Amino acid sequence: MFERILVATDMSSASNVIVNYLGELRKLGAKECLLVQCIKARESAAFLIAQDKEILMAAMEEQKKIIERQGFIVSTEVAIGTVHTEINRIAKEKDCSLIVIGSHGHSLAGEIFLGGVATNVLHNAVKPVLLMRIKRTKEGACLQCENWSINRHILFPTDFSQNADLAFSYLKELGKTGIEKVTLLHIQDNSKISPYLDYKLEEFNRIDRDRLERMKDALSGVV
Repeated sequence: MFERILVATDMSSASNVIVNYLGELRKLGAKECLLVQCIKARESAAFLIAQDKEILMAAMEEQKKIIERQGFIVSTEVAIGTVHTEINRIAKEKDCSLIVIGSHGHSLAGEIFLGGVATNVLHNAVKPVLLMRIKRTKEGACLQCENWSINRHILFPTDFSQNADLAFSYLKELGKTGIEKVTLLHIQDNSKISPYLDYKLEEFNRIDRDRLERMKDALSGVV
């Protein structure tokens, strides 16, 4: 279901961690990988300096080789502009089915990736986004869960909205890849219930439990 993926990189130690763990996405049918490095417009002049460009392209080529060793067909692209805009634009134009981005890391320019870029990609996403959590230790960056598995256990929060229904359709497809366990979660917004609708809480609970049961039944046979 995610045959072509876009991996956003900033050539940080965090993005180096991410590219080493992409092989897990092969379980979802991923075959092609587009590795994208975005350069902010104000930094583009520095990028044009031969030495800086050579360093960047060498780092990108190394990441490309790491991804290829995991069985992907890999292409690379460097874009100049607003980072989250370019990532979403390229994902749409190249018909990528998934955007992969790290949740923490420092770029070559010393900026924190999540601070604006990853958050903005999520808020403006035109494609599903896989946010890979990175933690920093004294030894360097590493994946939050080093033995991660894409289909071991999925927590699916839902507010029963149209967007949640769309996300659930992806979950059902993911189920066909062999998910071991799914936890369905709905959190009631207490500020919308208390104090004026407290008397209806039991009714709300029943309605929400019925919705979750229907979702559970929809997953029966695939999870």
